[in-house]
Amino acid sequence: MIKVAAKQPQSLILTIADMARSNPPMTRSFVAELSRHLHGKGAALALPLTWIEQQLSGSGLTIEQLVFSENQRQSAEQVSMSNSIGSLRSLSAIDWSEFVESTSLVEKALREDPAHTYGIMDFVTRDRYRHVVERTARKSSFSEAELAHKAIGPGKGGGRPEMAKMPSQLMSATTSSTRGWPNSKDRRRCATR
Repeated sequence: MIKVAAKQPQSLILTIADMARSNPPMTRSFVAELSRHLHGKGAALALPLTWIEQQLSGSGLTIEQLVFSENQRQSAEQVSMSNSIGSLRSLSAIDWSEFVESTSLVEKALREDPAHTYGIMDFVTRDRYRHVVERTARKSSFSEAELAHKAIGPGKGGGRPEMAKMPSQLMSATTSSTRGWPNSKDRRRCATR
């Protein structure tokens, strides 16, 4: 419309008629954007703005109301987006390894290892051990914390020499035939007791 008004002002009425025939949706975003483009661009472009006002008058609205409403919506979205970005920044600043280790019941149980083997491992290794316990618990009737206690031995080991084998026992627990670890057979046995 702006190009037509600048180059062929006599054809502007036909362009407006085409727009009227296409029956564009009078949504907030459409009206706000069109009025921003047309406003202040010359007297010739007052006609499409008048046509929009007439279309809106049937629903009791004005261009100004829709522009205000659209600005409010965009402002709210901008605040929401800003809050989301701030939240993501906060989440990225959290030390998740510390969070996991401070809240995990499996971690707490495995740290009770009397030989203190588990506690001196690096995070990646401890994380692997926690995952082994979690996977094994899914296949058994025991909770993750119960399995972690079983991994460090009956009665939490009591400083017994076999506690030195705790890491290899735990890592070998990924196979269902590991002796001393609950597997699907143990679950059936527990269920029939």
